[in-house]
Amino acid sequence: MITVPDSARRDQLFTSLQEEDWMTLQKKKKQTIAEIIANAAKMAAEEEDAAATAAAQAIAETEAAAEKAAKRKEKAQKKALMTPQEKEALKEKRLLKLVGVVVVKCMSKYAKSLDRDNFKKYAREVCYDLFDLILFIEFGHLLFFPS
Repeated sequence: MITVPDSARRDQLFTSLQEEDWMTLQKKKKQTIAEIIANAAKMAAEEEDAAATAAAQAIAETEAAAEKAAKRKEKAQKKALMTPQEKEALKEKRLLKLVGVVVVKCMSKYAKSLDRDNFKKYAREVCYDLFDLILFIEFGHLLFFPS
């Protein structure tokens, strides 16, 4: 025989189940809210770190640009104080470096057949001869005397 609980007992069981469900629901809500707050705090910290990194990078770039401008200004002031002979010597020095790069590049295919010291010696000779030829063509004078 099946006994049906009386209505008071049934209401009491139903109420206790509702209270348990409500309690677990509240616990889940609290956990969810705590997780959301933790995630928001983590994201805020990451954003602050990113902003701080970006600010530091911007400051570094600004300092680098200011340093570069100061060097450029200093170089221009040095150049303005140079005599015409110093300017000509500087120009010839830069031209000699450029000629040297071209000579070494052209002679590099012969580098394997020569040892390092001989290669440097021949490259230097060719470089100076070519540089003298360029100066003679452009300015009508020789800088290095032919050997």
